[in-house]
Amino acid sequence: MTEILGKREPLEIKIPVPWGHISGKWWGPRDKKPIIAIHGWQDNAGTFDNLAQLLPTDVPFLCIDLPGHGFSSHLPPGQFYYIWWDNLVVVRRVVQFLRLERVTLVGHSL
Repeated sequence: MTEILGKREPLEIKIPVPWGHISGKWWGPRDKKPIIAIHGWQDNAGTFDNLAQLLPTDVPFLCIDLPGHGFSSHLPPGQFYYIWWDNLVVVRRVVQFLRLERVTLVGHSL
């Protein structure tokens, strides 16, 4: 993690999925299980930037961009997007990619 004038900066990450990638911002240490933050309907991972700055530096915090939001890939053309089910599948893919057994989730406006 880099520090710029006392301000923490996240590591930009990409998690591979069949239709492209899920982008995210990882704040804090990479060797601990992160809290996973999920943004609201017309938002992106940046919505949690202010909160991330307030967390202790030893707390790992991963903010993801859902498909078609922020820097994440859009779903394939013609694929119906059902926010509740598809977002659960995305979170599951992220958790599996990171090899996490249990997770803590933070979300808003879902």
